[in-house]
Formats: sequence, structure tokens, C-alpha cells
Amino acid sequence: MPRQASLGIPLCIRRGRSFYCFSVAPFTTGSEQRELNRDTESLACTTIAIGRVVPAWLRSISRLRMRSSVSLWLVLSPLFAMGDVRWHKFGTSGDKETIVVGHVTVTVELQKVQTSGFPDDLLMTVKIPGHNPSQFYFSSSYGFGSVAVQGSILLLKYGVGRGTAGARVEHVKALRLGHQNLDELADVQCSYWIVTNPHNAGPNEFHYQLEVQTKGDHATLSFVLPKPRYGLPLQKIVRIKNDR
Repeated sequence: MPRQASLGIPLCIRRGRSFYCFSVAPFTTGSEQRELNRDTESLACTTIAIGRVVPAWLRSISRLRMRSSVSLWLVLSPLFAMGDVRWHKFGTSGDKETIVVGHVTVTVELQKVQTSGFPDDLLMTVKIPGHNPSQFYFSSSYGFGSVAVQGSILLLKYGVGRGTAGARVEHVKALRLGHQNLDELADVQCSYWIVTNPHNAGPNEFHYQLEVQTKGDHATLSFVLPKPRYGLPLQKIVRIKNDR
């Protein structure tokens, strides 16, 4: 009967926007290490050998000649769940559109009275089973935008400004689901136009990518630039207490 493999102490390290989770086993002899490896391969989890897919900074562990067994595990845990938000566009096919995201139904339509002279004034109606419909009035330049649902938070991406290139920028509102008036929790500008070439008057647009992490009773919205850009913060962070 094969000896049960000791999985050791779990260890998670964050490197940039990625998490690496390991199990560090106690010191072993060479023969014990080979037996441990054979036992570990029989487990349902997958062991990945060091030096093939592990980054260079992690391979330095082996240079210290630590007599340990380090296994890379694929861990799916809400404590470390962080990813790009899945957006659903509106304003691309008619004056009224309905979007279904899980148990949430979002309808976006033009308001009957347009105050700006352009078809930018919109009405959003949100329906959730067991709750009365909620409505939210807003404006989005050129009448288009996107919505996403993250737990009890509805994310609304809309445009501000109209005219020449560089006039329209995007914002993201965080709204509380389940409330009659869709309480607004935050509003963050997530795109900028910047002239990067002094010989070309046309500006370039820079977009922040939104990631949402839920941990305990808080949700963290992280707006991150793909690359550093002088004059812009690399990251914007909004922390919201989850509604119970």
C-alpha cells in the first residue's frame, strides 16, 4: 500500500495580476522525494514540474538548494477570484434593448423627452425576481454603453462628451442591486485621451481594464492600465461594502 503523500503547507504568492499557489512539503531524502513524487502523481490535482512553466523568479528557489518539494496547484477560490468584467453592450440596435445577465434583466431605452438636443438621455429598468422593478435615469453620449453584473453590484459604462476625437470619455458607475432607486455607489472615469506625439495633434485613447475581487463583506473594483502611462495613475481602486 503506497504511503500517503504529505502535501505540506499551502502558500500563495501574488505576482503582478496573477496568483501562484503552492504546497511546500517537509525536507525529504532523495529516495523519499521520488516516492513522494510518485504518490503525488496519483492524486486528482495536477503537479507541474519546476523549471518548465514556473517563472524565472520562482526558479531561484531551487538555487538555494532547499531540500523541499514544491508543487504548483491550480486553485479556484473566491478569496483570490479576480478577473476582467464581462460587459454587455446596449445602444447598437434600436431605441430599446433588453439584456439578460443571470437572474437580472436590464432594459435600456430612450427617454421620451431629450433635454440635450441629442438622443443621449436614457432610462434603465432593472428587474430581479422577488423585487419591484428599479429605474435609473442617465445620459450617455451617442446613446450607447455597456452593463455588467457582479454579485449585488450593477456596473454601468457610459460616455461623457461629444464632438471631435478626444471629446468622449468613458465612465463606470457602480449601482446597488435590489434597491428601489438603484443607489449609486461610485463613478470612475476609465478612459482618457492624451496627445503622445507632439508632431501629431490627434490624441490617443487609453482605457482602464476593470477587475472585481470579492473578499469577505467587501467588493474591490480595480481599474488598471495595461501599461504605465506618464500623467495617469496606474491603478484606481474602489472598495465597496457588500449589502446584506
